[in-house]
Amino acid sequence: MRVRLVEADREVAVVCADVDIPADVRAFFVERELVKIAHLVPIALGPSVGVRVETGLTGARAEAVRSRIGDIELRSGCRHHRIVLDRDVLDLPLPNADPLVTSELERECLRLLDLRRGRGALAGRVRALLLADLDTAPGMDLIAARLHVDPRTLRRNLAAEGTSFRELADEVRAALAAELLGTGLPVAAVATRLGFHDAAGFSRAYRRWTGQTPGRARRPPG
Repeated sequence: MRVRLVEADREVAVVCADVDIPADVRAFFVERELVKIAHLVPIALGPSVGVRVETGLTGARAEAVRSRIGDIELRSGCRHHRIVLDRDVLDLPLPNADPLVTSELERECLRLLDLRRGRGALAGRVRALLLADLDTAPGMDLIAARLHVDPRTLRRNLAAEGTSFRELADEVRAALAAELLGTGLPVAAVATRLGFHDAAGFSRAYRRWTGQTPGRARRPPG
């Protein structure tokens, strides 16, 4: 998600844009990131800081967010996904501030920012190709051929971006598995949709990705 800070007269908002997320996994990632940020803000700024979550999600997705953020106010069906705070919070000292840690974190953030600005395009293309052909679960050789590069070159360039073909494939399939199981789709049907030969193989992979069985993650229909 693209994140930016927007300041107004009395409020400041962390605005999260979801336009770069593939449509079929967009709601899953929005839900995950909003919950994550909503939990991290009070930890970073102190428990007394008031936080409000606004989201374009509605229905079951909005309720899922609401169930995970406790007493934090949630407004659903909004135009943007935002974490909103009082404007004065920007002038408060951080409760756990440490100048040495701050310096180290700033250097690390700059390093990661430079990495993201200069790299990452290839990983995005690989994700897009995996999403476009989920039911056949294309391997690295086939994806490399579609990108017109040697598999060893693909492996090397993905490593330069801090990832690997397997990590990207697992990331895409794990996200879509959670999305499909959340709709109540049978485990066997999800396995087929993601290119597994049988439900048993999918179940083993899902436990490796998440630490739980797909049966536990599946939302009962109705």
